[in-house]
Amino acid sequence: MTPAVAVFAGLFGVLVAVIGVPYLVVKHLGAGVLRRGSAREPTIALTFDDGPNPDTTPRVLDILARHGARATFFMVGEAADAHPELVERVVAAGHEVGSHSYRHRHALFHRPPLAGFFDTRKGLRRLGRLLGHAPTFFRPPWGAYSWAVLLATWRAGAWPVHWTVESHDWHPRFAPAGVVRKVLAEAHPGGIVVMHDAGRGAANTVLALDAVLEGLAALRLRPVPLSRMSLRTGMPWSRARARTPVARTPVERRAS
Repeated sequence: MTPAVAVFAGLFGVLVAVIGVPYLVVKHLGAGVLRRGSAREPTIALTFDDGPNPDTTPRVLDILARHGARATFFMVGEAADAHPELVERVVAAGHEVGSHSYRHRHALFHRPPLAGFFDTRKGLRRLGRLLGHAPTFFRPPWGAYSWAVLLATWRAGAWPVHWTVESHDWHPRFAPAGVVRKVLAEAHPGGIVVMHDAGRGAANTVLALDAVLEGLAALRLRPVPLSRMSLRTGMPWSRARARTPVARTPVERRAS
């Protein structure tokens, strides 16, 4: 092996270890990431990313309230800082709040790479101050991980969460009817659905959510927050993570 080939092979190995392992093994294979609930329970988790947003989050909350459904909102820290009243409203309505980082940035595009650690930690800490307790769940933007993001999540004691059903509400080729069809076609007991109450997907979500909830009821699937499910990682041999009561603020206790 020539020195040039050896250097190339070494750099390739470093790239695989630094980028490939967390991106492929964690994101796509689900190693160490909560990705599904028990198929024996007639429950499904609706999760909403990218909020809160003063225009669309209240509309999502109103629709959920009409159907008596509860969900999990993965909030961007800077948006939560800008709209703490929406954080309180989500919690008061009986929903759950998880962290979606402080800024909405892909894990592989943090510069320098350690910025992902500090952004993830800041998002968890800021949301913890608003909630009165540390968030139990964390989902990075685009579901993408780096070692820095994973380290911050583990050190905070939060559980990374992925999904089983991608609603595609953000996709330019998907109208609300397409979002409804995709979610209901892929919905299953123990599933985790990702939608958006802010950002590019919010407009479709607001128009599709009524029909999604009606369809889930027809399928006899009950939407619940993540903490009410027996969650497993994406690996086939993983055991269920038993439901753990989440520390609740006085506002949450009154809402329950």
